[in-house]
Amino acid sequence: MKTNTLLGIILVVVGIIAFAYQGISYTTREKVL
Repeated sequence: MKTNTLLGIILVVVGIIAFAYQGISYTTREKVL
């Protein structure tokens, strides 16, 4: 099993989740204001 490949996939998934979370938070904040 390739550890580097698995780690890369995890980093990508975490990055996408973090980006989506920030986008949702930013949109919600704009709607509130």
